[in-house]
Amino acid sequence: MLLIKKFLVTLVLIFFLGGNVSANILLECKYVKGNDSFWGDNVTPDNDEYYYYKISSDFKLLQLKGSKEKLKKDCAIGSCEKIEAWNEYPDLPLKKETTEYLYYGREWFENRSFFDNHTINKTNLQLVTFDNLMLIEANTFGNPKDVVVESQNFHQCKEIKKFPF
Repeated sequence: MLLIKKFLVTLVLIFFLGGNVSANILLECKYVKGNDSFWGDNVTPDNDEYYYYKISSDFKLLQLKGSKEKLKKDCAIGSCEKIEAWNEYPDLPLKKETTEYLYYGREWFENRSFFDNHTINKTNLQLVTFDNLMLIEANTFGNPKDVVVESQNFHQCKEIKKFPF
Protein backbone atom coordinates (compact mmCIF):
# COMPACT_ATOMS: atom_id res chain seq x y z
CA MET A 1 0.00 0.00 0.00
CA LEU A 2 2.84 2.40 0.84
CA LEU A 3 4.44 1.68 -2.54
CA ILE A 4 1.18 2.58 -4.35
CA LYS A 5 0.92 5.86 -2.40
CA LYS A 6 4.51 6.80 -3.31
CA PHE A 7 3.79 5.97 -6.95
CA LEU A 8 0.63 8.12 -6.98
CA VAL A 9 2.38 11.04 -5.28
CA THR A 10 5.19 10.80 -7.85
CA LEU A 11 2.69 10.80 -10.72
CA VAL A 12 0.90 13.84 -9.30
CA LEU A 13 4.21 15.73 -8.88
CA ILE A 14 5.28 14.90 -12.43
CA PHE A 15 1.92 16.04 -13.77
CA PHE A 16 1.90 19.36 -11.90
CA LEU A 17 5.59 20.24 -11.98
CA GLY A 18 6.65 19.11 -15.40
CA GLY A 19 4.25 17.10 -17.42
CA ASN A 20 1.62 19.78 -17.95
CA VAL A 21 3.73 22.95 -18.00
CA SER A 22 4.02 24.62 -21.37
CA ALA A 23 6.58 27.34 -21.90
CA ASN A 24 6.03 30.69 -23.52
CA ILE A 25 7.57 31.10 -26.96
CA LEU A 26 10.20 33.82 -27.30
CA LEU A 27 10.96 35.27 -30.73
CA GLU A 28 13.68 37.51 -32.12
CA CYS A 29 12.36 39.13 -35.31
CA LYS A 30 14.76 40.89 -37.69
CA TYR A 31 13.33 43.69 -39.82
CA VAL A 32 13.60 42.80 -43.53
CA LYS A 33 11.64 45.50 -45.40
CA GLY A 34 8.61 47.72 -45.15
CA ASN A 35 6.40 50.28 -46.81
CA ASP A 36 3.85 52.85 -45.84
CA SER A 37 1.20 55.08 -47.34
CA PHE A 38 3.22 58.29 -46.89
CA TRP A 39 6.82 57.57 -47.96
CA GLY A 40 6.28 54.37 -49.97
CA ASP A 41 8.97 51.68 -49.74
CA ASN A 42 11.24 52.13 -46.75
CA VAL A 43 14.95 52.19 -47.49
CA THR A 44 17.04 49.54 -45.75
CA PRO A 45 18.44 51.27 -42.66
CA ASP A 46 22.13 51.49 -41.70
CA ASN A 47 21.21 49.46 -38.62
CA ASP A 48 19.93 45.94 -38.23
CA GLU A 49 16.66 46.19 -36.31
CA TYR A 50 15.33 43.39 -34.10
CA TYR A 51 12.08 43.15 -32.19
CA TYR A 52 11.44 40.74 -29.34
CA TYR A 53 8.10 39.03 -28.83
CA LYS A 54 6.60 36.63 -26.33
CA ILE A 55 3.76 34.33 -27.34
CA SER A 56 1.82 32.80 -24.47
CA SER A 57 1.97 29.01 -24.19
CA ASP A 58 -1.68 28.76 -25.31
CA PHE A 59 -1.04 31.13 -28.27
CA LYS A 60 -3.78 33.50 -27.03
CA LEU A 61 -1.54 36.53 -26.44
CA LEU A 62 1.35 38.23 -28.29
CA GLN A 63 3.50 40.67 -26.36
CA LEU A 64 6.12 43.02 -27.86
CA LYS A 65 8.81 43.06 -25.16
CA GLY A 66 11.67 45.12 -26.63
CA SER A 67 14.02 46.01 -29.45
CA LYS A 68 17.64 46.07 -30.49
CA GLU A 69 19.43 48.21 -33.05
CA LYS A 70 22.90 47.26 -34.19
CA LEU A 71 25.09 49.21 -36.60
CA LYS A 72 25.79 47.19 -39.76
CA LYS A 73 29.25 48.78 -40.13
CA ASP A 74 32.23 48.20 -37.87
CA CYS A 75 32.12 50.12 -34.63
CA ALA A 76 35.19 52.28 -33.99
CA ILE A 77 34.43 53.35 -30.43
CA GLY A 78 32.17 52.11 -27.67
CA SER A 79 29.14 49.97 -28.36
CA CYS A 80 27.20 50.53 -31.57
CA GLU A 81 24.24 48.63 -30.23
CA LYS A 82 21.11 49.89 -28.47
CA ILE A 83 18.90 47.49 -26.53
CA GLU A 84 15.58 48.48 -24.96
CA ALA A 85 13.03 46.58 -22.90
CA TRP A 86 9.45 47.66 -23.48
CA ASN A 87 6.76 47.22 -20.87
CA GLU A 88 4.23 49.77 -22.15
CA TYR A 89 3.31 48.22 -25.51
CA PRO A 90 -0.24 46.83 -25.24
CA ASP A 91 -0.72 43.07 -25.51
CA LEU A 92 -2.23 41.80 -28.75
CA PRO A 93 -4.89 39.10 -28.40
CA LEU A 94 -5.21 36.22 -30.84
CA LYS A 95 -7.91 37.12 -33.35
CA LYS A 96 -7.76 33.95 -35.45
CA GLU A 97 -5.65 30.84 -35.94
CA THR A 98 -5.45 28.75 -39.09
CA THR A 99 -3.29 25.76 -39.92
CA GLU A 100 -0.60 28.11 -41.24
CA TYR A 101 -1.05 31.49 -39.51
CA LEU A 102 -1.55 33.16 -36.14
CA TYR A 103 -3.42 36.48 -36.47
CA TYR A 104 -2.98 38.90 -33.56
CA GLY A 105 -4.37 42.39 -33.32
CA ARG A 106 -6.52 45.01 -31.77
CA GLU A 107 -8.66 47.92 -32.88
CA TRP A 108 -9.82 50.87 -30.80
CA PHE A 109 -11.07 54.41 -31.11
CA GLU A 110 -9.26 57.36 -29.57
CA ASN A 111 -10.19 60.51 -31.53
CA ARG A 112 -9.74 58.32 -34.63
CA SER A 113 -9.91 54.65 -35.51
CA PHE A 114 -6.66 52.77 -34.75
CA PHE A 115 -5.58 49.24 -35.66
CA ASP A 116 -2.46 47.18 -34.93
CA ASN A 117 -2.17 43.72 -36.52
CA HIS A 118 0.61 41.12 -36.43
CA THR A 119 0.49 37.93 -38.50
CA ILE A 120 2.93 35.06 -37.88
CA ASN A 121 3.48 32.28 -40.39
CA LYS A 122 3.76 29.12 -38.27
CA THR A 123 5.80 27.23 -40.88
CA ASN A 124 8.67 29.68 -41.45
CA LEU A 125 8.23 32.27 -38.63
CA GLN A 126 7.81 35.22 -40.97
CA LEU A 127 6.04 38.13 -39.27
CA VAL A 128 4.03 40.83 -41.02
CA THR A 129 2.89 43.88 -39.09
CA PHE A 130 0.19 46.24 -40.39
CA ASP A 131 -0.94 49.33 -38.47
CA ASN A 132 -2.06 52.95 -38.68
CA LEU A 133 -0.49 54.17 -35.46
CA MET A 134 1.45 57.09 -37.00
CA LEU A 135 -0.12 60.50 -37.58
CA ILE A 136 1.88 63.14 -39.47
CA GLU A 137 0.56 66.57 -38.59
CA ALA A 138 -0.19 69.16 -41.25
CA ASN A 139 2.78 71.09 -42.70
CA THR A 140 5.33 68.71 -41.16
CA PHE A 141 6.69 67.32 -44.45
CA GLY A 142 4.83 69.62 -46.80
CA ASN A 143 1.51 67.85 -46.38
CA PRO A 144 -1.37 70.37 -46.28
CA LYS A 145 -3.42 68.40 -43.73
CA ASP A 146 -2.98 65.69 -41.09
CA VAL A 147 -2.14 62.32 -42.65
CA VAL A 148 -2.76 58.93 -41.03
CA VAL A 149 0.02 56.60 -42.18
CA GLU A 150 -0.67 52.92 -42.76
CA SER A 151 2.54 50.89 -42.37
CA GLN A 152 3.36 47.33 -43.36
CA ASN A 153 6.62 45.73 -42.23
CA PHE A 154 8.13 42.32 -42.87
CA HIS A 155 10.35 40.47 -40.39
CA GLN A 156 12.09 37.12 -40.24
CA CYS A 157 11.85 35.57 -36.79
CA LYS A 158 13.60 32.78 -34.94
CA GLU A 159 12.87 31.19 -31.62
CA ILE A 160 15.25 32.13 -28.80
CA LYS A 161 15.78 30.95 -25.21
CA LYS A 162 15.95 34.38 -23.52
CA PHE A 163 15.78 38.08 -24.31
CA PRO A 164 18.98 40.20 -24.48
CA PHE A 165 17.70 42.58 -21.79
